[in-house]
Amino acid sequence: MPSYPVLIGAANAVLKRKDEPTHKEECLYAVISCEQCHQNTTVANKELHLEKTCIRGEIRCPLKCRKRPRRMELQTHLLVCVERQRQCRVNGCHFAGNFKEMEQHNKDQAEKHVSLLTEMGEKLLDVLLKKVRLTEANAP
Repeated sequence: MPSYPVLIGAANAVLKRKDEPTHKEECLYAVISCEQCHQNTTVANKELHLEKTCIRGEIRCPLKCRKRPRRMELQTHLLVCVERQRQCRVNGCHFAGNFKEMEQHNKDQAEKHVSLLTEMGEKLLDVLLKKVRLTEANAP
């Protein structure tokens, strides 16, 4: 049986006509549609596509939280990730840590936070009283 060149997907193979159906099933260069994102890729590149470029492929969180967000959802995940570093919200406290560390910090530093907030309140009251006095002094 004669051989002839066949172009199937990305493969350029020379094979016998009787081998064509088997080759189509086994060819690593056959073009397939990704089951996740429906982008075309080859059988040989399927795993690489899923691991590196598929927008719907799951990836490991770079902050190591053990979640596996889809590549296209990574930016949203990073905003709420429990491993994301956060600054303490109390003005004057310079602690930064992940969600669990921040919970523990807030428990451990409650007294310090009350003191910082009281100090901030007193400073704001002083500024407000000075403004009131200045306004009264300049009133006709």
